[in-house]
Parts: sequence; structure tokens; C-alpha cells
Amino acid sequence: MRDKILSMLQEGQEISGEAISCALNISRAAVGKHIQVLREAGYQIAAAPRRGYRLISAPDLLNQIEIGRWLPPDSPWRIDDFPELDTTMREARRLAEEGAAEYRVVIAERQTAGIGRLGRPWYGPAGSGLWMALLFRPHMAPTEAQQLTLCNAVAIAETLTALGFPVGIKWPNDILSLHPDYPHRKLCGIRTEMRADSDRVEWLISGIGVNINMTEFPPELQDIACSLRMLQQGRPLRRSQLAAALLQQIEQTYRQLSNSGFAELRQRWLAHAVGIGEQVSIHAPNGMERGIATGMDEAGYLLLLPEDGGPERRILAGDMVLRT
Repeated sequence: MRDKILSMLQEGQEISGEAISCALNISRAAVGKHIQVLREAGYQIAAAPRRGYRLISAPDLLNQIEIGRWLPPDSPWRIDDFPELDTTMREARRLAEEGAAEYRVVIAERQTAGIGRLGRPWYGPAGSGLWMALLFRPHMAPTEAQQLTLCNAVAIAETLTALGFPVGIKWPNDILSLHPDYPHRKLCGIRTEMRADSDRVEWLISGIGVNINMTEFPPELQDIACSLRMLQQGRPLRRSQLAAALLQQIEQTYRQLSNSGFAELRQRWLAHAVGIGEQVSIHAPNGMERGIATGMDEAGYLLLLPEDGGPERRILAGDMVLRT
């Protein structure tokens, strides 16, 4: 009910308590109680006798109303928002198993057990970043699923670049800062889960974590992570607006992948690539690989020229470490 009242207030004009009461079929007293709860949540709402209520300002919250303000009316994304979850991935997985349609987004202000790639803990204090899980039901074979994750990395890198942030992509999908004060520090990570049979993907979930408004990190992360706020001299960003921009660009790249394939999106990934042509180490499932990363093939696998002089290899999965 409060979301409906807030939607009515978002129109920017004064609206009377009586009009809200009639539209939502609730009492004037109930309207007043909902308005008070919204004020306690951080919404500044003015009230004038015989004129009604008017929204003055909104807090930087990640909910469907705040993000929806920045999305086009025909956006396909359906947003489920939570003050706190153990992980957004687990909630998205539950929805997927229950048959939820694609373009479902689970967002939490705080995760108590966030997990990054390779099962690593994810640092994500409340109110500082964007923690979301996106549900897709792509028409593709399991061997092609990595392409969707790579396309999501392209969408994030392109969105941040358009906003003026110097970023790059480290294979397969880490978004790194290219700012001279914070070189190669991680800004965003993507973790993927899917259910598939032998020839098709039933569902795929992309868990995305973006460091937005942090001003400091724990000692163990200070040299490997940073935030968008740190890249712009401490000026905070409106997280709901950034979330909407990312969702729009992710939708665009997903539709392009579905309709036209991976070839052109692969070139866009390479345009943002960090480490290609350089000495790297790969923590692969079967052990450590070292050599020169020479590119990415048409399927999305890393090409590595081993330092022992062997033939070029295709790396199917792993964690790439830049060697400086």
C-alpha cells in the first residue's frame, strides 16, 4: 500500500489525503499512518491544509519505486526488493525454481552471507552498494551460457564508461578501475548459476555486486577493491539511478545476444579488456596456468600462450591474475 501511495506522490504535484483515500479505498487515518511511515523511512513529504501532500525529496533506497522512477514505462524488469537477505542469489534461485519469468530482479540493501566468484565472501555493507540477482531464461545451450555473463560485463562497463568512470573488464567478468589513483582495483563482480539439461539452459542467474558509495574497505581489501565514489573524489552517487541505467543496458545486450549472437558483443568486450597481450596467471580448476593472454575466442573462452612454449590454449574457466 505504501508503494502505491509513494507512486502517487512521485508525480510531483500535491495530492489530497481524500484523493489518496478514494483511489486506494482506505481511510484518511490509514493514509496519514502510511505517510508517517514513509517519513520515518527518509522520505520528506510536505503537508498543507486543504491542499494535500507533496513529495519534497526521497532517500537513496534500492526499491522498486525508486529504481522505477528511472526506468522507461515499458521496461520488462520486475523488481523484488528486501532490506536484508542472506544472498540475493538464493532468493532468485527460489523464484527460478518456482517458475518465475525472466527479467526478474532481486535486490537487497544488505546481504549477510554474500558470495562472490569462486565462493569467496563478498564485502557489502548496507546502503553503500548495489547487490542484485537477475533471472534469465535464455534460449541457448549450456556451452554458450558464459556468453551471457560476458555480455552482462560489457553492459556494466559501457554504462560506467558513459558516466565518465575509467573501467575495464578482466576476464571473464570482473570490472576493474583504470583510474590512476586506484589502478586495477575491483569495482564490480558477477557470479553466475544456472540449471540446464544436456542441450538447453532452463534458467540462468547473474549475481551482480557493484561497489558504489563505500569510502573505505577492510584492511584485506584496501589494495584490491575500490568504489565509484572513491573515483570521483568522494562525491556520492544515487544508487537507484545507477541501478536503472545498468538494468536498461543489460536488457539491451541480452536482446542483442538473443537476436544476433555473440560476435559483435565479443568485440565490445575486447574493447574494454584488461590484460590481453600481457603476462597473466590463471587459477584454473586443474591447476595454475601462466602465459600471455592473447585474446578471447568466438565462444568466450580465454586464449593463452603458455610461458613454457607450448601451443595456444583455450581456458574454459578460472580466475585471471594480472602480473605486474
